[in-house]
Amino acid sequence: MEYDVGVLGCGAVGSLVASALAAGGRRVAVFCLRQRRAAEIARGGIRLRGDGLDSLARVDAYHAGRLQAVKVGHLVVAVRAWDAVGLDRGRLRADTVTYVQPTVKLERLLAEPGAGLLALYACASETGEGVSYAPGVAAAAGGDAGEAAEALGRLGFRVRRYPEGDRVRLLWDYAAAHASVQPVAALLGVPLSSVARLKHGRALVESLAREAMLVMERRGVKPLRSPVDAAYELLGVRGCYPRMLQDLEAGRRTEVEYMNAAIAAEALRSDVYAAYNDTMYLLVKAREELAEELGLQVDSR
Repeated sequence: MEYDVGVLGCGAVGSLVASALAAGGRRVAVFCLRQRRAAEIARGGIRLRGDGLDSLARVDAYHAGRLQAVKVGHLVVAVRAWDAVGLDRGRLRADTVTYVQPTVKLERLLAEPGAGLLALYACASETGEGVSYAPGVAAAAGGDAGEAAEALGRLGFRVRRYPEGDRVRLLWDYAAAHASVQPVAALLGVPLSSVARLKHGRALVESLAREAMLVMERRGVKPLRSPVDAAYELLGVRGCYPRMLQDLEAGRRTEVEYMNAAIAAEALRSDVYAAYNDTMYLLVKAREELAEELGLQVDSR
């Protein structure tokens, strides 16, 4: 069996992208880390709700273990950051690969031929009735990432496309925005719109973003724009409950190591101490430890 597009990951973001591509007429297969989730999608499809839309997408679904046996023209990687960064591109049966995670640790993978980045300045979450989303911007650079962005454009997202040579610049813009906004909202326990209303919340977001800007300058990465502007674009997404907030509330492991800790590590390599990003990392990890101590932690996938 061969598909136009495969989506690795059946969480909120993977389901959102798969539904958008299927709605555009592409032959789509999803590959789930859990067999039960694959069976649910194969049986009932993916219900998508957001921006006035209520639709049901029918896609073929497999366990992720079948990925190497199924040929796809384009693979969208929408799994957790630790799974994405650890992927061996050579073992994937895909002509092009698009990554979705906001982590600077993707730089190495983006350097490979046919690699692209889909940067979502938006939110999606799983509910008992399917997947809900708050549309924002879908930005793409490299490979076939633009196809996924255009598909999301039909769901109400604003679409931006960048040249292939801007993959790393877009990655830093994307990573800095999420690292500046997500942990603040998660630790306060509020949606992004609430952070935007708080004077001291905004000040913390701006400090995190400026720190990321300093790291970019030391590494020689020319910013697409000010990371403060990127963070505020994300803060402007209405009804957005970011993934880190969802994880903390559910007692799951967050991706803070791949966001704030990754920026702090890049800072140290450039002889900079990223105090704000390092502190946010420690605070989020303390919340994770507390959940584990209280017996609230669940499977992070």
